Order: sequence, then structure tokens, then C-alpha cells
Amino acid sequence: MLTKNQFALLSYIAARPAGEPALSQRAIAQGTGKALGTVNGMVKELSAMGCLDGANRITDAGLAALALPFRAARR
Repeated sequence: MLTKNQFALLSYIAARPAGEPALSQRAIAQGTGKALGTVNGMVKELSAMGCLDGANRITDAGLAALALPFRAARR
């Protein structure tokens, strides 16, 4: 299951038009408003989960993860 930040990062990448060049982690950080270190950690996690490829492009597994509705934990 994705965290809120992971979901936001994947959504940002998925919203880009097909065929555009891959984004750098710095560009993702600027586009999402997250710190570069936070984006770096999330990219590593999402890559390990198979949601991103080595060029920071979303994979089929990443698209499938986005298809599941995100539910924030309520406390």
C-alpha cells in the first residue's frame, strides 16, 4: 500500500504527457513541493516496489498502485 507522499509523487509523474523525457529528482521535488531528500527516499522506495523504473518513469505496477483508492488513516 502506498503512503500519501508516495501516492502524490506517482500521481505527479503519471499526469505527465506520454513521450516527454524522464524527470530528475530535482524536477519532481520542485513540481510536488517536497524536499529533494524526501523525493530521493520515495524514489528509492517506489523503485524497490517496482512502481518506478531507473529513469523515474512510472511502470505498469505503479499505474496499478494508483488505481487502488488511497485511504488516509483516521485516528
